[in-house]
Amino acid sequence: GWSASGVNDATEAPTSADGPSLVRLNTNHKTKQTGHQLNNFFQTESFMPLSIRLARAASSAPILAGRWLKPNFSSGTKRQITRLGGLGVAAYTAQHYLGAKDDFFEHRFVTTKKPEDLADFYGTEAFMEVFCVLPFMVKLMMRSGTFDDEGKFNTWGLTGPGELEVSIDFDEREEDTTGDGEPDTIAWFNKREHFKDVTPFGGFTLWEMTQNFGYNRLDDGTCEVYHHGEHFEGFFPIRFLFQVHSQYVIWATKRYINSDEFGTEDLEDDAEVIRQNVPMYAFKEFLQGLTREVEKARDEQEPQSMSAREHDKTIKQLQRLSTKDYGTSLPHFRTIRRRSTALTKLQLVVEDEETQKTIKVAMAQVGEAKGAKDEAIVALDQLQKKVEKSTSSSNEEEEN
Repeated sequence: GWSASGVNDATEAPTSADGPSLVRLNTNHKTKQTGHQLNNFFQTESFMPLSIRLARAASSAPILAGRWLKPNFSSGTKRQITRLGGLGVAAYTAQHYLGAKDDFFEHRFVTTKKPEDLADFYGTEAFMEVFCVLPFMVKLMMRSGTFDDEGKFNTWGLTGPGELEVSIDFDEREEDTTGDGEPDTIAWFNKREHFKDVTPFGGFTLWEMTQNFGYNRLDDGTCEVYHHGEHFEGFFPIRFLFQVHSQYVIWATKRYINSDEFGTEDLEDDAEVIRQNVPMYAFKEFLQGLTREVEKARDEQEPQSMSAREHDKTIKQLQRLSTKDYGTSLPHFRTIRRRSTALTKLQLVVEDEETQKTIKVAMAQVGEAKGAKDEAIVALDQLQKKVEKSTSSSNEEEEN
C-alpha cells in the first residue's frame, strides 16, 4: 500500500542490480507543496468514507445536545422558573381538588312571615334584586338580558353580554292547614337556578353552577328559609367568590324578610327600596340606633349646657345622614385579622368624611355617658360575632 506522505516526501530511485529499489528524499520545494495539497484533498469530508463521517457526527452530537438542553441561565432566572413551576403545580392541584364540588354552601334561618309572602318574594324578580347586591348590577344582569327560543335567559357573563345562560325551575307543595280538606297554604317552595358561563370563542365553559332557594313551613306555623349550593364546576376561585356571595345574600335576605316593610302592602314601595340596597338600609338602621343613644346621653347632661348643645348638634347631623344619598360611596364593614393571634376586629369603612367625623363624635359622646351599654355598639358586637362564626364555619368546610 501507499500513503499520501509517500507521494509528498519521496520518489522512486533507479533500480540496482543487487537488490530492491532505494528510496531517495526529494527536497524540491514545488514537489512538497503539491504533496501537501493532495494531503488536504484526501482529508476533506467529501473524500472520507461514510463510516468515518458518521463516527465524527455521533461523537459531536452529545456536545451539541448538551448546549441546547442546558442553556446558560443566571441563578435569578432559575429561581423564577422554579417558582413559576411551583405555582403551576399548585394551581393545577387546587383546580383538580376544588374545581368541582357538591353542596358547596347551605344557609338557613327561621321567620314568622307568611308562606304566601315568601313564595311571592322568591317567585318574582324581588329576590334577584337582593341577589344582585346593588342596583347597577340589577340593571346589568336582569334588564339587559334576553330569552332564547328554549326559554333560557341570556345575560352578561365574564366574557361579555349574552354569554351567561340562566334557567329557572319552580316547585311547590300545598297543604291543608284548616282541616277542610282543601289545600290552602304553600308549605314548600323551591326556586332552582342553573347558571352556565360560556366563552364566545370555542364554546369553552368557564363555570357552571346550580343553586336552590326557598322555604319549608314548620309544624308550629313558622317557616325555615334555606339557600343551598347544589353543585359547582369550573375555576375554583369563582367557586370561592360565590361562597362569599352566598354569605351576603342570606344576610341581606334575612334582614329584608324580617323587616317591618316585608309583606305589608302599604309599605311595598319602601320594601322595594330596601331590597335594592340592603347594605345601605342596614347602615341607616345603625345610624338611627346611634341617634337614639346620643339622645339618651344628652338627657344626662345639664339643660342648656355646652355639652347638651353639642349633643343636639350631633343628633341633627345623624338625622340628616340617615336620609342622605351616598351614591356609589357605600359604607361597609371590614374584618381585620392579626396574623400572630386569632383576634378579629370589625371596622366600619365610610368614605364620606362628614359621616366619618359625625359617627366618631357620636360614639365618643355615647361612650362618656353613664348607664346601659349603647344599642348601636351592641349591634356592632353582634354583627362581629356573626362574621367570626361565618368565617370559622367556612374555614372548617374548606379543611374538610
